[in-house]
Amino acid sequence: MDGSLALASFSLPPPAELTAEAALRAGGGTISRVVETMRSVEEPAVKRAKAGFSRLAASSGSREAWMSILTRLAARSSAGLEATTCIKEEEEEEEEEQREKEEGERAGRPERLSNGIREVLYNYVMEDFRRHMDVAVSWLCEEWYNDKMQGRAAGRAQPRHYERCALRLLEGFVGYLHPQDKVLTRFLSEIPELNAAILSRVKRMCRDPSVTQLALTSLLYLVMTRPPVKETALDTVQDIWTEFEDARPMAAKYLAKYRPAFLEAAAAAVESKPESKPEGDGIGAAAAGTAMAA
Repeated sequence: MDGSLALASFSLPPPAELTAEAALRAGGGTISRVVETMRSVEEPAVKRAKAGFSRLAASSGSREAWMSILTRLAARSSAGLEATTCIKEEEEEEEEEQREKEEGERAGRPERLSNGIREVLYNYVMEDFRRHMDVAVSWLCEEWYNDKMQGRAAGRAQPRHYERCALRLLEGFVGYLHPQDKVLTRFLSEIPELNAAILSRVKRMCRDPSVTQLALTSLLYLVMTRPPVKETALDTVQDIWTEFEDARPMAAKYLAKYRPAFLEAAAAAVESKPESKPEGDGIGAAAAGTAMAA
């Protein structure tokens, strides 16, 4: 009797192993739900004053809070997993190559999820880049901060995402700008770091005469308001003067104020080469005329 009433032993079967693809699908589904939630959140009719440095990020259910979560997931979810952070003792070459190969395989999985979130953010910004420029700037600030922190903590080179994301965003919206657009100036003035690669993309805008003034005005704004990149911005204006003849008169006005020696050297070089007179007359006239106006 007692034996018939005894409970039989029972054990659950072991769970199926979670594959990398299943984890990526689950992560992608979570991100999609966050985006849908963010889209459904309506902005308050009366906007409150921002708390500044005393505010807590993602502490409310607003659109800004959800975007803070997404941007930090994109930048930090795979932080420290993309490359080893410890410094190993010197090993034989074969062992080193094998270790790097294994680390690359392990690092590829979390990086794919981060890149998926970056793709979601990029598409969201490009849907209406003028309204969503605040999201783009917040995202790039997170990428820049994470790159800096990982670079300090790591014992070896870490992947750099900030420049790649900044160039992709710039490349995405620069073709839709009109001559009176202020988005480019805002983007260049608010992102955390500018370098020659980013400003080189601005320089290429001068291939289109309709936005030449926009490109040069944005560079002048950087010269006036961002001292760390003043010389790099002036180098870009100088390159525009050299490479784009249609942009030369406007670029010369800025150079006459900030780099008059360059225009004087250009005019002197033209005068010293009489054999290049047909082409040089325009350059010399532009440089000399600007110098006289200054």
